[in-house]
Amino acid sequence: MAAALGLAVAIPGVASGASGVTGYTVVQGATTAITPGQTVSADAQCASGQVVLSGGVSAHSPLTFINSSYPTDARTWHIVVTDTGVETYTEHFTPYAVCVDAASVPGIYQVNTGAQTVGPDTYYGPDIAAAAAYCNSGDLVVGGGVQSADPSTLLTVSRPTTDEQAWEVYVHLTNAGHAPSTYSVYSVCIPSADVSSYTIDNASYGGYGTFLALGQPGAAATAVSPGVFNTAGSGYCGTDQVAVAGGATNHDQTNEFISSVIPSSDGKYWLATDTNINPPTTYDEFFLPVAICVSGSAVGPPTAQITSPADNQTFTFGQSVPTSFSCAEASGGPGIQSCKDSNGSTSPGALDTSSVGGPFAYTVTATSSDGQTGTATIHYTVKAAPTSLVAAPQFVLWSWPWHGVGFGHVSATLTSGGNPVAGRQIVFSVGATHLCTATTAANGTAKCSISLKNEFAVLFSNHYTATFAGDADYLGASGSTPAIVLH
Repeated sequence: MAAALGLAVAIPGVASGASGVTGYTVVQGATTAITPGQTVSADAQCASGQVVLSGGVSAHSPLTFINSSYPTDARTWHIVVTDTGVETYTEHFTPYAVCVDAASVPGIYQVNTGAQTVGPDTYYGPDIAAAAAYCNSGDLVVGGGVQSADPSTLLTVSRPTTDEQAWEVYVHLTNAGHAPSTYSVYSVCIPSADVSSYTIDNASYGGYGTFLALGQPGAAATAVSPGVFNTAGSGYCGTDQVAVAGGATNHDQTNEFISSVIPSSDGKYWLATDTNINPPTTYDEFFLPVAICVSGSAVGPPTAQITSPADNQTFTFGQSVPTSFSCAEASGGPGIQSCKDSNGSTSPGALDTSSVGGPFAYTVTATSSDGQTGTATIHYTVKAAPTSLVAAPQFVLWSWPWHGVGFGHVSATLTSGGNPVAGRQIVFSVGATHLCTATTAANGTAKCSISLKNEFAVLFSNHYTATFAGDADYLGASGSTPAIVLH
């Protein structure tokens, strides 16, 4: 393997150190589109006052592979991926950066090997090469990656060295027609005095998700044409530690490539997704995710608060109930990405009172730029709404404008809270005599015709009654009116 101290780049503007990293944050870059055959790049950047230790990428397609993953400056992690799939639709990937407070790692710096060759005559096989970028003697590697010159150079191994002083990679130039090409390995380094504990945690062979073959014992790989992929996690960091960097070792550097490598949401381990594009059928291939764990503390999740309405209130069906809420980032966090309620709205929102019953839950979710979330929830019930039913007289004499419904008809209007209620049945009657039944229209009015016999019954009694029986959403109501009104 090629190894080099390379060029060291100091990162200015940091203060005195401590016994561990502080402000550990995972920053998510913009989700980026990619189509088959494309090579596309994207960045994730730490907030001001923080520095980047490592980075990764989450690819939606297991046939989208990492071409480059490395720091471009003190705060930015750069990702380049190549989509080798044959799908006819657009895929996506998302870059990530692991950031910590600059003041907690005062001696941080970056090194790279400079251009290394991958081609037909490299030591590890035709068009397969490996190299490591070494930190200064006695210092610790806390992240690293690779910058590849050719889009068909794909990452097969990315990991810290066992001596804890370098990051090493294996790459495969998959298009022999482009050979030879070059690549550079990067390491992010800190003095050992910056942390009080440091461990490298590898996944165990045979652990869940580590196999990459069709007939493996103990774990189920998922087949995707033309290969097999799996996702597995590294070892878990100890108490008072955070996982600052992660990678994976593929056993078959010819056919296995890294598709995704990302930190867990709690900052305690790393996940890797690897694909074997030519899986064996008679034996088991495998890959082993790895994480670097150092002493430190992670930034907590954001918080959400609902200021109105209060919890455990009761409202009526269809009532307009505005809500007010807010979200706040935890100390040292990268910033609030979104603050939305159960309906996907920003503040002010509204409760959903379109169904009677409960208790119903209304939740506000705060989402930080590092993917962490916090929620606040209130509960409420909805009861049936009261109604008012006003029957219209048939005749109005000596009054202008006339406002009766006319001979041979009856009519009534149903409202709730001053608003018309549509789609409800209204029964019209005189005493025990049923006149007719009608359904309220959009304006809340129900109108129907009555027979000549029933008209005489209305005139003889000089009134009729409209009744709404009520339902699950609205309480019942009734109203009577004289048949003839004289003015």
